[in-house]
Amino acid sequence: MTAKPRLDEDPDRREAAHAGWRRVAFGALAILRRLVDAILVCLLAAMIFLILFQILGRYVFNYSISWSEEAAIFVQIWLVMLGAGLAMRNRNHIGIDLVVARLPGSLQWILKSASFLLAAWFLLVLVVGSFGLIGLGMIIKSTALQLPMAIPYAALPIGMSYLLLEFALATLPELAPGRAKAGAERPAPTMGE
Repeated sequence: MTAKPRLDEDPDRREAAHAGWRRVAFGALAILRRLVDAILVCLLAAMIFLILFQILGRYVFNYSISWSEEAAIFVQIWLVMLGAGLAMRNRNHIGIDLVVARLPGSLQWILKSASFLLAAWFLLVLVVGSFGLIGLGMIIKSTALQLPMAIPYAALPIGMSYLLLEFALATLPELAPGRAKAGAERPAPTMGE
């Protein structure tokens, strides 16, 4: 009787195990993306409602609603922080690659890798550093709504974590081995790609 080969010795078993984890990871990513999309739609609707409410109150009923402006600002903060990740997913962030596109493929790869590491480090510093703000925000209350400032402050670590995830998912496949030469032949993206 022969023993089953270990997972690290059998490429078929290893591939099957990786396929299972990949399926779970992509399923979780799809759920996260749908959740972020739904939250962004709700935030945009809330912001429109709050601003319309403020305009109607001020100009139609001659009554200023003090808390609606503050609530709209909080909603806008969350909208921007989560929207940055959505823009990264759709590749809507502006990138200037005029110089990099003219370099040889291997040098392009080096510069893109360095750029990725620097940007990922910056986002990670933002995420880690912003957790201290949430603790501070539990003490401070907002002026009109009297809500803890931790609510708008929490948008920074959550939004930047999502941006970091989408940034890694968009950039790492381009840095995979063998893509340096292929990237040199690819035309430069147009705005919005």
